[in-house]
Formats: sequence, structure tokens, C-alpha cells
Amino acid sequence: AQLFNLDVDFAPGAKGLKADIACIRHAGCGVINVRTSASTVTRTQARVRSAGSNNLLVYLLPRGGSHFENARGDSFSTAPRAIVVGSVDAAYSAHVAAGAEWRFQVLSLPEKTLALAAPLIRTGYQIAPSLAPVHPLLSTYLQDLFKNFATLDEASAGASLSALDHLLCVALGSKDPS
Repeated sequence: AQLFNLDVDFAPGAKGLKADIACIRHAGCGVINVRTSASTVTRTQARVRSAGSNNLLVYLLPRGGSHFENARGDSFSTAPRAIVVGSVDAAYSAHVAAGAEWRFQVLSLPEKTLALAAPLIRTGYQIAPSLAPVHPLLSTYLQDLFKNFATLDEASAGASLSALDHLLCVALGSKDPS
């Protein structure tokens, strides 16, 4: 299947396969909720070239686990409450961890919305270090943002995304998040 400019393999023939995907648009952003029992997603260089935007992506994985490999060949595994960042114009592949259900939420937003964090995110798909002192705050903030984003008025959405920009800078190691 092809979804969100990705190639998705829902593991045909897998017993008990479940997939639930929901997307809403608000304040120029997309909020995507995904729950699947078995899948692999891939964005190839060909898909990158056909990307219709340069949106940045911020993932929160409240449950389950996964394994990512970015275009540079770096790979990492995620655990519950992991935060992953990337962009629609970056190649990568990811799959659900063995025996785990994959549940994640993605915020897709224009690069200008995360002007401070964008240069850090543009280096390729990466996981925000879970040992960073700001990680628990960022994880909780994202959880609440995903839950409430669609109800925010334009000014509140803008202020919330500005705060996210600063938090991501700190989480990703910027020395100057101003």
C-alpha cells in the first residue's frame, strides 16, 4: 500500500493483523494517529523526490516499539514514550518490534513552524535522547499537544508550536535554542 508518500507493508498473512490510521488537519498541520500490529514503512529516494512538501515530522510512540534506519545508515530502536523526528523529504525505513504493537502519533508541520529546530531535524531521522533532562517534559508536552491540538484556536496553536520548537531544540542538543 502507499500511504502518506510511504510504502507500507502490513505483513500480509500475519495472524491477527490490525491497522487503525486516523488523520486530522488543523492550523496548517496534520495530526496522524497510527496503531498497527505488524507493518514496515519505507520512504525511498524516489518517494523523497516526489514529496509534495518539505514538512517536518515529530513522532511520539506512547506504546510498543520499533526499529528505524535513516538514509545515512544510522539505525535505532524505540521504546514507549520515544520521540523521533524527521521530514517528508528524507528516506528511511521502520518496522514494528517483534511481538510489539506499534502505536504512534505524528505531527506533520511546515518547516517554518519549527524554524529553530529545523536545522537539527534536517540531519535525518533520529531519536531524541531519552536520557536528556528535557525528555520527560517533551514527552508529556507532546502527549497533551496530540490530545488537544484540534481544539486549539489559531493563536493557541501557534504558541503551542513555538513552545514545541524550543523544547525540540533543547532535546536535540542545540546550544542556543533562542
